[in-house]
Amino acid sequence: MRRTAAELRVGESGVVTFLTGEPSTVRRLIDLGITENAVIVVKKAAPFGGPLEIEVKGSRLGIRREQAKNIVLQEK
Repeated sequence: MRRTAAELRVGESGVVTFLTGEPSTVRRLIDLGITENAVIVVKKAAPFGGPLEIEVKGSRLGIRREQAKNIVLQEK
């Protein structure tokens, strides 16, 4: 089942299958280390649609949910 990173709850994880969106958005996500086959774990989520704190490749990142909607995952 495919989901986006924005749909994950705290503690859930997934494997990145592809990135969508504007080329600048995709480039930004790649620069952050979010690449195909990377495992993403949601560590914290701000209330009311606020940003997510995710762990990817050993680093913790804060990303907006709008960016997280561009990260398509295969559930782990």
